Order: sequence, then C-alpha cells, then structure tokens
Amino acid sequence: MKNFSIATRQNQNVSILDISGELDAHTASQLENTLKSLIDNQNYSIVVNCSGLDYIASAGLG
Repeated sequence: MKNFSIATRQNQNVSILDISGELDAHTASQLENTLKSLIDNQNYSIVVNCSGLDYIASAGLG
C-alpha cells in the first residue's frame, strides 16, 4: 500500500486539502475525520485537491 497524506492550507476563507497517495477503504476515514474537523470548526468553504492521488477506490468517494 502506498502512503496517504493530507496537507491542509488556507487561502483567504477557503480550506484547501491537498491529498496524495491512495484513497481507499483503509485511508478514507482519515479524509472523513479531517473534513469533519473542519466542519465542526465552522469551516464550510472546502476544496479537496485530488491531483496528487495515485489511486482512488469507490470507498474513497463514499
């Protein structure tokens, strides 16, 4: 399994998540937890940059 990473950055009022590696059933919870944390902190403008992904499974989309 390749590494999976999430880097979070801000651009004005937008949170940008740069994700890379493989997004599958084993790593989807990391993305979900990051998104939940942003929403819990009332960050509703979110962009998920998937350009660094090598692989995405259907579990990563759900």
